[in-house]
Amino acid sequence: MKWYRPSTTTKMSYHGDHATGANGIHHRHASHALEIRVLSSPQEDLITHEVGVVVHHKAPTVHSAGVAAVQVHVDVGAVTAALIGATLEVPLLIKNDLQKINRKEVIIFYEDRNFQGRSYETSSDCPELTSYLSRCNSCRVESGLFMVYEKSNFMGHQMLVRRGEYPDNQRLMGMSMSDCIRSSRIIPTHRGPFRMRIYERENFGGQMYELSDDCDNIMDRFHMSDCQSCNVMDGHWLMFEQPGFRGRMLYLRPGEYRNLREMGSNITKFSSIRRIMDSC
Repeated sequence: MKWYRPSTTTKMSYHGDHATGANGIHHRHASHALEIRVLSSPQEDLITHEVGVVVHHKAPTVHSAGVAAVQVHVDVGAVTAALIGATLEVPLLIKNDLQKINRKEVIIFYEDRNFQGRSYETSSDCPELTSYLSRCNSCRVESGLFMVYEKSNFMGHQMLVRRGEYPDNQRLMGMSMSDCIRSSRIIPTHRGPFRMRIYERENFGGQMYELSDDCDNIMDRFHMSDCQSCNVMDGHWLMFEQPGFRGRMLYLRPGEYRNLREMGSNITKFSSIRRIMDSC
C-alpha cells in the first residue's frame, strides 16, 4: 500500500464534502461522494497508477468493505478519490493492491488428480460437489480463502486452502481415501476487529474468556479444562485440536455455537485458536 501525502506544492484538505487545493482542483458530486481531480505541479512526477481509496469511516453510506475504488485520469496526471463526508486520511492503492480488493474469490475443482477430467468453478459456498462432479481429486484456488470438507454440507474433516494448486486432494486432506472433498465454503475477507468468547461447557456454561487475538494453548493461557461452546462476535476463526495450531481444525464464522462437539468435525477437544487473516 502506498500513501499519497501531498507536498507543499500540492496541498489537499478534506472537510465534510469540500476539498481545496493549491494546484487547481475540479470536482463533481456523485451519490454520497465527491470526485476530486488534482493536477500535479510541473516539477512533480505525474501519478498514473490506478488507485483506490480506503475510507476509515463508520457511516452507513460506506461499503461494508470500507473501500471505494476508482481510476486515475492518466491523461492529466490526476488523482481521483471517492470521499464520504468526513475529515479523512486517504491512502491510495496502486494497481496490484486494488486488484486484491476487487478480486473475486474463485476455486476450481477437478474430477481427477493433477487437474485432469471435468472441472467445476465456484465463487460461493458449495454444500454438495457431487451435484456438479462425479468425484473430486484435485483443486486450484485462483484467489481468496476457502474451507474444503470431507463430507457434504460442510461436515467432517476440513482444511483451509489459499491461492495455489493442490494436485492431490488425498494428500491435501491427509486421508487415505480418494475423492475426499465433498463440499466447500468461502471465507469472506474481514477488515476490522476480531472478538469471540469461549466457554468451558456447552450452552455457554462454566468459565468464560474473551479473545481478540490468537491463542496457541487454551489450557496454559486460561487454565480451562475444556472448551465446548463459543460465541463469535467479529471475524473468522479456526479452532485446532492440538496446541500450537496443529491437528484437525474447525472453521467458525460469526454466530453462536452451543456445542462444538456436535458440529460434525469429529473433534472432541480444542486446544488452540487462530484468527483467519488476509495473510493466510
